[in-house]
Amino acid sequence: INSFKRLKKMGEETWRIKNVGDSHIDPIINRNKHISKNFKNKFNIKHTDRPIIALLHPETIRKRDTYNDAKTMLESIRYFNKHTIVIYPCTDNGYQHIVNAINLFKNVSNFYIYKNIESEDFIKLLSLSSLLIGNSSSGIIEAEYFNLPVINIGKRQDNRIRNKNVIDVDFKKNQIINKIQYALNNKNYRKKISNLKPFYGKGDTGKKIFKYLSSIK
Repeated sequence: INSFKRLKKMGEETWRIKNVGDSHIDPIINRNKHISKNFKNKFNIKHTDRPIIALLHPETIRKRDTYNDAKTMLESIRYFNKHTIVIYPCTDNGYQHIVNAINLFKNVSNFYIYKNIESEDFIKLLSLSSLLIGNSSSGIIEAEYFNLPVINIGKRQDNRIRNKNVIDVDFKKNQIINKIQYALNNKNYRKKISNLKPFYGKGDTGKKIFKYLSSIK
């Protein structure tokens, strides 16, 4: 695992490095899978809807026109006229440009914009959705546990291990539209990701951390 190798290169002793998985996975594996009608109503999801989730953060490893990047992504999604849950970015430098771009789409009838979504609700939305698009780490880490198609745009998640569900693309409208079409409709791709073997843990990260810490004398 790359993170293990990086820690070793930094001079850490091998016996001190423990591969315990990602703690974000514990609530996914141990969650209540029931989705209530009230929950769907809360996010305006009709019975047969499988929405797109759009979540874009600023890029921090290269200089970008963040406003136009966000606008390009949202225009590409609008092309498909699907129920779309748009979530505000984190507050990394440049986030306000993404917010400004999101506000351009606040009157699009099938776009539902949220400043924040609680983690428990976000997990449920991942289980209901047809696609996650943007550059959130949730596309790399959490989405694989739902066999969820992901379009990862740009370089923010470079060098992170990713599963077969992740499709990488740059901020080019035609490319994004083509990849959305592919992710939603390509039967071979959908079959390939129908039973993924996740990389980021089995839901017991908290227990492993407790076990290792308890063993320290």
